[in-house]
Amino acid sequence: MDNSTILWAIALILGILLNIFIGKLAVFIFKKDGTASRFPIRFIGIVLVLNSISHLFHI
Repeated sequence: MDNSTILWAIALILGILLNIFIGKLAVFIFKKDGTASRFPIRFIGIVLVLNSISHLFHI
């Protein structure tokens, strides 16, 4: 395994964790919880997951 594969695996784990703990992160970063404050965090998490899966499995 090279360094880029390890970084993509870390990105996959980070994307999953962002989507799991989205409520706590929204309150911590934006000091409020709601749909508008969750959208950027959810978007970043989904992009990380999709990009890392496509890179790791060469889809």
